[in-house]
This record gives sequence, structure tokens and C-alpha cells, in this order.
Amino acid sequence: MRNFSNWKCSLASVASPTDGVFDPLPAKIIEEVRGRVAAHLDAHAGESVTAVEKAGTLDDAARDALVSAVGDLAKELAAGLEPKAAAS
Repeated sequence: MRNFSNWKCSLASVASPTDGVFDPLPAKIIEEVRGRVAAHLDAHAGESVTAVEKAGTLDDAARDALVSAVGDLAKELAAGLEPKAAAS
């Protein structure tokens, strides 16, 4: 069996930018996402995570679900920055 310990971070680093997930967001969000992506994917796209880990491949449906979950996380983190920016 392959080691997939870093595949979730790889998805966030490679697939999501090509899908425009981070385009409207501040650059510092990428580091925040990297730190939280594995747990977020497990919690919010668990079925796709399990499918990838079992099959060792990433089909289009799983990829779409995972990229969507990464996008949701990025937006959630960016929204958390807005009140801090307004208070500064």
C-alpha cells in the first residue's frame, strides 16, 4: 500500500490553485489551509478521502469533492481574517 500521508496537503497545494480556489484570497490563507487541510478533508469530505485511500487513485468525482472542501476551508479562514483586518 502506498503512503498517502501527505496527499491531502499536495491536493491543497497543487490542485486547488489550478481550480482558482485561492485566487480571490490573501496569500497567507494558503499556509493556514496547509495546516488544517487534512483534518478538514477528513471531516468534510470523508467519503472521498476513504475512496482515495482505498483505491490509491483520484477519480474526477473525488477530486471535485476534495477541491470543493479545500475551497470551503480557504473561504472560512479568509472570513475569519476580515474582522481582524477591520479592527486594525
